[in-house]
Amino acid sequence: MTQSTNLTSVQGGGGEFYNMILTGKAGAGLENNQCGAETRTSDISVAGTAPDYLYWDSNNIVNTVLAGAGTLSQFKIASSAPDNCVWTSGPTSRNVDPNLILLPNSWSTSANLNQ
Repeated sequence: MTQSTNLTSVQGGGGEFYNMILTGKAGAGLENNQCGAETRTSDISVAGTAPDYLYWDSNNIVNTVLAGAGTLSQFKIASSAPDNCVWTSGPTSRNVDPNLILLPNSWSTSANLNQ
C-alpha cells in the first residue's frame, strides 16, 4: 500500500462507495491492489452478493492530480499478477472541480489541516 492516494482498497476489501468527493494533490483518487475473489465494478447490476463485491459509483467525483507532475490521476489499479484487480465495469468517476474552499494547497500531516 502506498501513501500517494486518497482511498486505498486492499486484500479483498469491498462495499459500496457512493457520494464520494476525492480531491487534492496526493496522487490517485482510488488505489485498488492485493485483490481477492470479490467482484469489482461500477455497474451495480453485476455486483453480486454482499459482501463479495466492491462497487464504485460512477457519479463519485475524483479530481486528483499527481503532486509533482500536476497530471490527472483518478485511479491506480493493479492489473498484473499477483494482484490482478480486474474490474468487470469501470472504475469510472466524474472529473469535475468540486470548488471546495478553505483547503490547504498541500499537507503531509493532520497538523497542517488547520493552516
